[in-house]
Amino acid sequence: MNIANIVNDFEALGVYLWAENDQLKFKAPAGVLQESHKRTLKQHKVQLIEFLSDPVVDAIQTDLNNRYEPFPLTDLQLAYLVGRTNAIDYGGVGCHSYIELDLPKTDINRLQQAWHQLICRHDMLRAVISVEGHQKILPKVSLLPSSIMIFRGRSRHNGKH
Repeated sequence: MNIANIVNDFEALGVYLWAENDQLKFKAPAGVLQESHKRTLKQHKVQLIEFLSDPVVDAIQTDLNNRYEPFPLTDLQLAYLVGRTNAIDYGGVGCHSYIELDLPKTDINRLQQAWHQLICRHDMLRAVISVEGHQKILPKVSLLPSSIMIFRGRSRHNGKH
């Protein structure tokens, strides 16, 4: 069986596979991994580790001494920055994303607390970008309350216009 297909099959089940320190790691939803899946992982462990290993990522070393110092943008980040300016035709527009979630009854305070913990835990969620073309991780940020909009009783889109 093709290793890429094995990885894709596991991803379709919601199982995330990765290689770390020459070991095969995985994260799976409860109850998803059956004995047959575990056998497949054991049987193809060496090939999976080789397939999932990334020499570029493995070569990256953390520089904690300069953690909060400015560092250059990637080419894609720089393109987004230039696109926000009027320096090019059709520029002057920032990149936007919109997401709508249809959640079951949710404890808004717990959701906000989890979101704030995520921001505190992951440096790039506290990154700011300067117009000079650098980015910087902020050691601390003001954690603002989430903006919540609840639309009760609205009908679902049925595909008709």
